[in-house]
Amino acid sequence: MEPGVKEIQNLKNTCYINSIVQLLAHVWPLKQVFCEVLTKETIPENLELLALFHQLYNEIWSENSIRIKPKAFVEKCYTLSPYFVPKTQQDCQEFLMVFLDKLDQELMNSHPQGFSIISDTFKGAFTNEIKCTVCSFTTEKIEPFLQLDLSIPENAPSIRTIDCLMSAKETMMISDSQHGLFSPLISVFSKEKATLNLYYCLKAFFQEQNTEAYCQQCQCEKLHIIHPKFTEPPKYFLISLKRFKYNFWSSKVSDKVFVPKNLNLAHFSSLGFEYSLCAVIEHSGFLFRGHYKIYVNKLGQWWLLDDSKVEKVSWEDVFNAQTYICMYVRKDLCQRIPIEGSESIYCHKNISMPSRFMPRNEE
Repeated sequence: MEPGVKEIQNLKNTCYINSIVQLLAHVWPLKQVFCEVLTKETIPENLELLALFHQLYNEIWSENSIRIKPKAFVEKCYTLSPYFVPKTQQDCQEFLMVFLDKLDQELMNSHPQGFSIISDTFKGAFTNEIKCTVCSFTTEKIEPFLQLDLSIPENAPSIRTIDCLMSAKETMMISDSQHGLFSPLISVFSKEKATLNLYYCLKAFFQEQNTEAYCQQCQCEKLHIIHPKFTEPPKYFLISLKRFKYNFWSSKVSDKVFVPKNLNLAHFSSLGFEYSLCAVIEHSGFLFRGHYKIYVNKLGQWWLLDDSKVEKVSWEDVFNAQTYICMYVRKDLCQRIPIEGSESIYCHKNISMPSRFMPRNEE
């Protein structure tokens, strides 16, 4: 097994933890910090989660061909929330948010200026523009996020017809220039069931909404229009789909959602952010009985990392996955490197490590 694509043993229903670990192992800024900056000696003894994750991260990227058994790390993860009951299936999206929050805190506590590579890498923001429909008085509210949680619209146009409804500029957002303009769409046309696309889920999230709110200028309750827009693009864009419904009739939304290789967010911001897909976590099975596995793009080659199963796969395998979480990297952080005999790939620019990454040395 080569560095970065290692088997991780499933310690009874720990696939949700394994998938998140493999996801974070393929975030380049984190790799720089955990493999090149942090050392066992520079991590304070009281930051146990940080120390265990640092050890696990380096095992994944080591030259040794070993199957990793993360027993100590998993046991520590169980303590992060009372909902993480040992040896039971859990929601990997919930685990991701709890884990990132705790890791973010420990990284800030280990740094003299309180810097964390987690916030620096994943934090983004959108701004809600709130406008009174009577006097046009407008306020703005900034909404930071580490991950966007998108609903799957029940009555959304399918990918069979979406290209007919979108403008040419919008259509490019779900195109794939490496395989012809509409090749991802062609594969879907042959499917018996219509397929949604991530673009439409984003469009539903950023659509204007009406709400009753207090207007400072009118001095009373008035109808307002809320217009959300992207204002701060994260370096790595985490998106989850709301597949699980917890109510009287708890259920899973199993609709296929097309996740494009290239994502252009120009429709939601004047800044025109462009991203490349680098990882997809799939949930198969049912609400209370299922399994998580992850597909990662390592130097242009897609890999399936499914606990102790590691193998190369094609884009078609990724395309057909029942996506639960996907991760994109901003293209302006990358450079196109042509590889003879294969398609062009995106590799991170070799940026020297700034001093703010250096951890605090304990006296």
